Amino acid sequence: MFHLALMCLYLPMTIEDAACWSFRAQRLVIPSAATCHSEPFASLRVNAARNLSGSRKTPRAARGDHAGWSLVIGIVARRAGVALPVSLSRRVDDVECHVPALLSIFLNVLAPVFLLVSFGYIAGPRLNLESRTLTRFSYFILIPAFTFDVMSNARIGAALAGQMVAYAIIVHLACAGVGYVVATLLSRSPKMVAAYMLIAIFGNVGNFGIPIVQFRFPGSDQALVAGTVYFLAISSIAFVVGVAAANWHRGSAWRAALAVVKTPALIAVPPALLVNSLQIELPPLLSRSISLLSAAMIPTMLVALGVQLSGAGMPRLTLDTVLAAVVRLVAGPALALALAPLFGLDGIERAVGVLQAAMPAAVLASIIAVENDLLPEFVITTVLFSTLLSIVTLTLVLAIV
Repeated sequence: MFHLALMCLYLPMTIEDAACWSFRAQRLVIPSAATCHSEPFASLRVNAARNLSGSRKTPRAARGDHAGWSLVIGIVARRAGVALPVSLSRRVDDVECHVPALLSIFLNVLAPVFLLVSFGYIAGPRLNLESRTLTRFSYFILIPAFTFDVMSNARIGAALAGQMVAYAIIVHLACAGVGYVVATLLSRSPKMVAAYMLIAIFGNVGNFGIPIVQFRFPGSDQALVAGTVYFLAISSIAFVVGVAAANWHRGSAWRAALAVVKTPALIAVPPALLVNSLQIELPPLLSRSISLLSAAMIPTMLVALGVQLSGAGMPRLTLDTVLAAVVRLVAGPALALALAPLFGLDGIERAVGVLQAAMPAAVLASIIAVENDLLPEFVITTVLFSTLLSIVTLTLVLAIV
């Protein structure tokens, strides 16, 4: 990450450049230029058995940082028009060949999401849009309709669904644990520790997660079902732990369980599963109405997110803001990647689980902070900062999965 920060300061580069260089600087093997163009996603996977120099015998002290810095210098020199040695030139070519792949990921998957968020961010203040109205409409009507529409038509085994739910819960409990450890090591106050935990566990798996899953796996019902299962599991555990953490100093954490039971999206699950298991065919009037509401969920939630963020203003960064955002954006996908094999998950279920774990902090976390007087300014600032930073981190995660 230090290499990435240095290049951001000194180079007029794109997000994709930074992503590629960060990968290379952290000892990820990059295939040849021919391979990278033919397999844009697979070629970015990690090969931990090798390092930058391609040798397994090179002493650790003689590679690593030296290799990373030489690559940075080589890229700077090439942009300045300086001729490079053949070996270094090839390594720079290997890195730069991934720019089109990452650019494609960003434009096709992330850009549409951020474009709708920006519509809400710009139009909200000018049209006097009420974020509370949009949010409540989504929360109480659109999300339950989407959940019912997906789960009533889902084709997924109970055992696999159980594995996915357990996986999501363990990963996000571990995220909360990381937040607790980081804040405790920094000797923060109980309120700040609780805020770290709230941000760490509460990813934006609804507004961001589901549309990004849809764009990353277009036309895949399997991915949409997996994304919805993770959405329900993560939202439930995040709400319980988040509200419990927010009420830590008040001794009223029992309210969290009651709030989860009353969640509209979860209320829609039992009837959806009943319709699914009994193969009940709903009347067209009902099924089509639900489908229309379901289709409206994603654009409405993204615009609502933009309207909410517009009221937060520009974030004032502090060390705690940066660290809390990094815990959410980095610890989440790292833990998801590490724990997936323990739950026997692979393919789309694993990829979607990692994506959902990589989402920025949810706006709902800031609402909980405001309602419970849990450092609301800090939480709101971190939500906005993590959303902006996720442009880079999600591009990298999408390239890996």
